Amino acid sequence: MSAEGSGVIGAAIARAAFVALVAGAGACGGAASPSAPDVAALEAMCDAKIAAGDGATPYSATDFCELYASVCGGQSFTGMLTPAKCVATYEGWATMTIDGTDGVQSCASSHLCNATHGSPEMHCTHAAGEGPCMPVP
Repeated sequence: MSAEGSGVIGAAIARAAFVALVAGAGACGGAASPSAPDVAALEAMCDAKIAAGDGATPYSATDFCELYASVCGGQSFTGMLTPAKCVATYEGWATMTIDGTDGVQSCASSHLCNATHGSPEMHCTHAAGEGPCMPVP
């Protein structure tokens, strides 16, 4: 198998593990949560979030992490958002801003939606709290 093919398979495995973790599947084969959000319904909210930009109404932590797993779970980058801590990290952003006004959750939600429309390699890092969505101290 080519190195490129191995990378694609590795990314698919990483994405599947992220999706299972966020959905609530246990490491010992537990079933996913029956109340896992509908990814298609979450994606349907994206046009409004993209139009609102950094002032978008943020997703709930569960919805954000489910959509993030679906769209960005196969991405490999060093960021603040990890599969094991997605919900806690996102919830921690609730009172943080990117510029003193716009919330980190709003920015992350908007950029996650941008990733659903293309360029996940760029927008997933933003949705993970990097670049324009980095919290200010």
